[in-house]
Amino acid sequence: VEVMAENYVRDIISNNPKGPYKICGYSFGGIVAYEIALQLSAMGRKVDFLGMIDTYWPEYSRIDFNNGKDRPVAAHLLDQVSIYRRLKGTDRRTFIARRLHDGLKKLRPVNNAGGAVEELEEHNSEVIKSITKANEQALMDYFPKSYGGRVHIFRAQEKLELDFEDTVSSWRSVAPDIVFTEVPGNHFTMIKEPSVRTLAQKLRASLLEDVGDV
Repeated sequence: VEVMAENYVRDIISNNPKGPYKICGYSFGGIVAYEIALQLSAMGRKVDFLGMIDTYWPEYSRIDFNNGKDRPVAAHLLDQVSIYRRLKGTDRRTFIARRLHDGLKKLRPVNNAGGAVEELEEHNSEVIKSITKANEQALMDYFPKSYGGRVHIFRAQEKLELDFEDTVSSWRSVAPDIVFTEVPGNHFTMIKEPSVRTLAQKLRASLLEDVGDV
């Protein structure tokens, strides 16, 4: 996680050398956002806003990853953007094709005989697996350090496998100034219509409260 954050910090400073900075991430991306804010603050740079969208305490990632039933939401829903950024060329197109294919499978049966998408999936499956494994290991190895700024956590009203309340005290132990805001939906649906509209409104309101502009 620290190395991922270092790469993002380098890009962020390159695009905005003076700051201040507004950082936000969803699920596993929230963990990376937290570390980005830590590193920027340690460099003496001003972080105006830090948001984490339904981000669970990393300790949950230490549950057995080989057991799909017990797999924690925080690790199961790895940041897809992070995966996409690491791919290049045809691998990126394959990744998008796979995401579309997965969505279509939920809507209607797919003929798997000699399909181009299936061939692309086979080509790219090992790449996706290796990146996902690396992200999982990074999450398992990470323990958040203390952060002195305010943290906004936007949590889903509908809980899935884990009870978010169990993570509240853990987050407060490293970041005492935390504001929790509930958003309709669960970990999956809160970033889809119609719940995502409410999420956007609440995120905007939090930004206005802390920063004064969006």
